[in-house]
Amino acid sequence: MNDLALLIVHVRHANRAVTRNPLSTLLTIAFPLVFLVLFSSLFGASSIEVNGVRLRGYGFTLAGIVTTGIVGSCYMRLGVGMTFAREGGVLKRLRATPLPTWTYLTAHVIQAVLASTVVMGVSTTFSAVVFQVPVSPHSVLALLVALAAGSACFSALGLAVTAASPSADASLVIVNVLVWPLLFASNVFIPIPTYPRWLDVATGVLPVRHLAAAIRTALTSASGTGGLATADLLGLAAWTLIGLVLALRFFSWEPRRSG
Repeated sequence: MNDLALLIVHVRHANRAVTRNPLSTLLTIAFPLVFLVLFSSLFGASSIEVNGVRLRGYGFTLAGIVTTGIVGSCYMRLGVGMTFAREGGVLKRLRATPLPTWTYLTAHVIQAVLASTVVMGVSTTFSAVVFQVPVSPHSVLALLVALAAGSACFSALGLAVTAASPSADASLVIVNVLVWPLLFASNVFIPIPTYPRWLDVATGVLPVRHLAAAIRTALTSASGTGGLATADLLGLAAWTLIGLVLALRFFSWEPRRSG
């Protein structure tokens, strides 16, 4: 069996492992929709401008939910899942087989990207139908570019963060502590009219804010005023490179637990 066929088999296996858990599948779809309705009810009627991009509250909320979906599916799922696989001895056993290691990792990255795509597709369709958020073919293309850039970035960072997790249980804490404060501080959920200068500078260089800005700019393309946020996409590319370097240097296939 060639490498491509092996990759397809392992992507199917990774997807099957997720779809056979009905609760996980339901939460992947339902959790974003619940928050989409909640925050749209709070901010939907207003017009919000963030970092020079003006959207209706519904569009702002949609951008936040899509951002969270990408971060959750790629960074959080890989960061926790790979640590559990490492500490459970799965990665160590895989290295003793003829399976190329890149095949296993790539299959799980592809599965994470597919999950992100589902979240983006369901959330965007729901917002377009229920809240009349304008979505044009142009904006869909720009959203897909932002999805690709964000998925690559947070997948790389998800693999890299496993190095900071000494155990499977610790990975749950570390991954969540690192990302949730950034989601709130980066104007993802709640519009912050005036940033403290230090917070604006600190979050402005981090990938969460780049991704949220790229998605907001993509959504404005429906009215012909936006499209690709080149600077933010370049910022995501830089963080992708950083994540890859850290993952290649520190990713471990051996369990860290003693005994």
